[in-house]
Amino acid sequence: MARVKKRKHTSLSEYPRRSEAHRKASYISFYRKLAKIFNCFSLIDVPCIIVLGGAGLSQELLNISLSVDKEELRGLIKKVVSGEWRLYLPQFQRDFEWDEDDIRYFFDSIIRNLPVGSIILWKPARKIEDDPFAVPLIDASEETPYGESFYLLDGQQRLTSLLLLYAGWMISRMGAEISRNVISYVPSQNRLIIGERGGVNLSKLFKGYLDGEFSRVIEPYPRYKEILEKVSRESWNMRYRSTLLRL
Repeated sequence: MARVKKRKHTSLSEYPRRSEAHRKASYISFYRKLAKIFNCFSLIDVPCIIVLGGAGLSQELLNISLSVDKEELRGLIKKVVSGEWRLYLPQFQRDFEWDEDDIRYFFDSIIRNLPVGSIILWKPARKIEDDPFAVPLIDASEETPYGESFYLLDGQQRLTSLLLLYAGWMISRMGAEISRNVISYVPSQNRLIIGERGGVNLSKLFKGYLDGEFSRVIEPYPRYKEILEKVSRESWNMRYRSTLLRL
């Protein structure tokens, strides 16, 4: 009986040794496999951070280890801004499309402690920085230290909105500016508005709380000090359920 020659498996670590054109073609195939796996996890409907890690995508989905933790919203933002987490968008991700109304509804859900969906990350076995199609979620300065790198598979619109909130409504991605109009909180009506007239700039309010400058930010609003502090504290302390998946 003739022996069947087994097909040699090509690992992701071999891609950099190929020609640039072949390497890019390999990444396109790689992204298609990743999209199939992502579709399997899209059925998970809980507010969480899901981190996929481990070996290549050819591995069966039957051997998945799972652990659950919780991540405060402010801790998540700090990790991204400080460089502790370097997040990259894979090639199949769409651009940032949310307008001010989308962002306002999202922040309103956070303030009211309503479900805000999932954030799904994947940590591959190889360096994401070698991927010619990967786009950083936010440009980092030269002084920012390099931390762990992840693909952001789902949650780009939400995380980008949170970074805009922290950065004063403007960030940079691949040298291009992403900006949105100011969104403000009206404490007397407990609602968010687009624009700054009649409200407190939500970016100044939340960033001031996160950076220890909250007293200075709310100084012009002594009448609403308690409600502004309550909204900021409960929003930034909101906890995502963090689920770690290893393929």
